[in-house]
Amino acid sequence: LHDALPICFARLNTDQNLAGKYQLYLMGFNQNDSTGIYPVFEKIFSANLTQNEDTYYRINAANVYSYAQGYNLFDVALAPLTHNHFNNCKSELKMIEAGFMKKAMIVSDVMPYKIIAKPGINCLAVKESAYKLSWYLNMKKLIRNPGLASDLAERLHEDITSVYHIDLVNKTRAELYKALTDKK
Repeated sequence: LHDALPICFARLNTDQNLAGKYQLYLMGFNQNDSTGIYPVFEKIFSANLTQNEDTYYRINAANVYSYAQGYNLFDVALAPLTHNHFNNCKSELKMIEAGFMKKAMIVSDVMPYKIIAKPGINCLAVKESAYKLSWYLNMKKLIRNPGLASDLAERLHEDITSVYHIDLVNKTRAELYKALTDKK
């Protein structure tokens, strides 16, 4: 997670013009996690729980069959990643999930999100050089303009379902299996 994010969330949580107009949810919170990462995320989201405590909520970790229900609780998903070799090897799954659930996204302008991201069309993207302010400004933009969030979500949904829909993926798998079987 980028060092500038605490600054961005602190700005968001202290912006009096946005008070009462948004909520932040930390999805996948796990009280029993031994890494200690969730309390770190919680402090970032809530500006150390000193500002706007009524805007921060946890979505507890869930099993693989029901975790996606957490997407029903919010309108915009955030996917910050620092540009490095490890993160560049991750998948674009967060964008696929958000797209299927018709959620707008603000993402880091890095791989793996660049595979799907069309900044300003199906998401908002933050360049690493602009982290100090851009996460805050993009969150503020979507809070003030829910129609834009809805438009981004709809376009992301269209982009995702046209490529990643299970029926399309299964067709590709079937063709691959058939081609492999025919070679024997």
